[in-house]
Amino acid sequence: QGQRDPLRGALAARRAAAAKLAAAAGLHPVTSNAGNELRVKDYERITKSPFNKKELAEFREVLLAKRGEVIGDVSSIESEALNPSTAGSLSNLPQHMADQGTDTFDQSLALDLVASQRQLLREINDALARIEAGTFGVCEMLGKPISVERLKHTPWARYCIEAARQHERNTWFR
Repeated sequence: QGQRDPLRGALAARRAAAAKLAAAAGLHPVTSNAGNELRVKDYERITKSPFNKKELAEFREVLLAKRGEVIGDVSSIESEALNPSTAGSLSNLPQHMADQGTDTFDQSLALDLVASQRQLLREINDALARIEAGTFGVCEMLGKPISVERLKHTPWARYCIEAARQHERNTWFR
């Protein structure tokens, strides 16, 4: 039991240091209740976008540009992966089994990338729908504003950083 007390003291010191850093960074304290739901102290739940029309228009333009880029990527990767003239050997000679395996792997990898890009496209379309609905920039889990920095980096984000971390934790442990 004598070893436990120093460990508890070290843990308490680490928690205090982490809380001090979080406060300096302007982060709100986050606690988890028994139901494993996130609860953030000292904020008011909002339902309407915290951004004005000009800011929403700017985010909309960024999202539309990104959507166009993703659509172009998806169509070019799909056509390249599924077009038999670009895959495999350039001659009519039979291909070695190892080459066929490599081609199959490359095609599978390209189609997995397309699936990932299609998911991103759905997220972008959902963000555009939130702009139209007037809820863009509101965390879907906590009902608090999503930081401008986060939205500038990932304009299709649907969760504030605290909720995104909790969502990731819940996804990993399923």
